[in-house]
Amino acid sequence: MCSTMKKIVSFFAGLLFYLASFAQPVEEINAFNAYYQKSIEELRALYGIRGSIFKCEPVARPFDAIKLFLEVYRENKQKMGVIFYSVDTAWLRIWLIRDDQLYFSRQPVSKTQLKTIETNIRAALQVDLLLATRDSVQRGVILGASPGNQTNHQTAIKEATAVLLPPPIAENLPGLQHLILITEDNIGQIPFYILKPFKNDAYLVDSVSLSLAPHLCNLGNIAGMNKTIMGQPNRLFANKPLIVGNPAYANTPEHNLPRLPGAAVEARMISEWTNGQLLTDSAATLSTVKKLARKSDLLYFATHGYSDFEKVLDGSYLAFAPDTANPSGLWTARQIQEENFTAPQMMAVLSACQTGVGKIYDAGFIGLGRAFFKAGVDHTIMSLWSVNDKATKELMILFFRDMLGKPRSFYPASHLREAILKFKAKQSNPALWAPFILFGFPY
Repeated sequence: MCSTMKKIVSFFAGLLFYLASFAQPVEEINAFNAYYQKSIEELRALYGIRGSIFKCEPVARPFDAIKLFLEVYRENKQKMGVIFYSVDTAWLRIWLIRDDQLYFSRQPVSKTQLKTIETNIRAALQVDLLLATRDSVQRGVILGASPGNQTNHQTAIKEATAVLLPPPIAENLPGLQHLILITEDNIGQIPFYILKPFKNDAYLVDSVSLSLAPHLCNLGNIAGMNKTIMGQPNRLFANKPLIVGNPAYANTPEHNLPRLPGAAVEARMISEWTNGQLLTDSAATLSTVKKLARKSDLLYFATHGYSDFEKVLDGSYLAFAPDTANPSGLWTARQIQEENFTAPQMMAVLSACQTGVGKIYDAGFIGLGRAFFKAGVDHTIMSLWSVNDKATKELMILFFRDMLGKPRSFYPASHLREAILKFKAKQSNPALWAPFILFGFPY
């Protein structure tokens, strides 16, 4: 009798353990779905601030929709994961989805701490002290040392990695080839390529390519439209490229816009390789750029960029040559997002400063790079800080050489990663190779 009771107790103990192990993932999936819906409402509010309507097909079970989306890549033997970040006043929640599995981490991290992480990395890399020749300089402002924490950049990277890629997430990254990051608050402004989540102390860029996605909406539509090319090796095929470099700027009372010799060389080389329409100097007027951009499937702008963190839509801009219709030559974020680009598989490369940052809201931030996505551009290459003219020229030439050469899966993020690896082998300073990232869904 005693033996029988032990067997019964043992059976039910095992059953309870099984049910507990089964219930926990269900609870995590339900939590993921709930926070996904929360992010959608925050994003809807953000679009309202932009003066836009946010269209998102309703999904009852977002986790299942993402699994189906990733299955398209797995069918082509490509390993991709999605990391979703949810931020509130006291907690940072992180979910990694890969191989039909969900991995979760929760940490007591405030929005202030996230901002400190970003500030410490920028200060440690001294990106605000670079010779930012593609950034417009406000007149009357003296560029000097940032008052931020001048800590060792390896320490700053270690601190950021511990928060953004903690062990429950980092331990399940090996084997992936690409990561889509869906972020909130300021997390998308942190340079993920320099994080070090692996035991061998390697950078994240050494293992995977990355892309920032604005949301997890409409994945069925994205997969349906692009299923024949998703997960397949792709390279750049542009029928109507528009290449702009080193316009003749109209210096304003507010901003000084020095000429960009590196941008001119870069633009000429890329126009030759792509057989694209080249605009430089006084020919690169804003009116001409806007007219040709509406008919192009590749936009390449090697010019000045500026992000106004308060007047983000009307004060942030890309700079071109002036004309009678546009005496300043400045194409603002608001004007860009109101465009309607319709070319299939369209790409914009913003070889300029600060195109991947902006004003912070709960759902993320508003900036120049996202304005192009809002206007219909599939892929936007954008920068997280002011960039050096010479280094950017070298990196962008490597990027286009790779895109026009070997076809790769996860285009164009994988081509950008290859360019970064080649550049990094010669120039180890991450301040020069880490600012660029893809915004959009890769193929």
